[in-house]
Amino acid sequence: MISPEVVGEIAACIEQAGGPYPAEATVRERFAPLRFTFCNDDEVSPRAKPVHQGDGFSIYLAGGSGHCMSLTNDYDSAAAVVVATLGPEEE
Repeated sequence: MISPEVVGEIAACIEQAGGPYPAEATVRERFAPLRFTFCNDDEVSPRAKPVHQGDGFSIYLAGGSGHCMSLTNDYDSAAAVVVATLGPEEE
């Protein structure tokens, strides 16, 4: 489970650092043992809906049922966080 409050704290940390990639090490350390993936938004399915959109990034949740991971908007089943950097055309 990942709460909406934790997602908000992750977003604040990213914004304070000036973006996802400058914040990556800090986010991984501060929110351990959560699992994170950092990628570009064009690598995320266009059907997925972010749980948070910040300035230049989106946050998605991933959950696993059985042994397959998939994107979810269900905070209760979330097991990992995907932070996707938006390109200029996506902002």
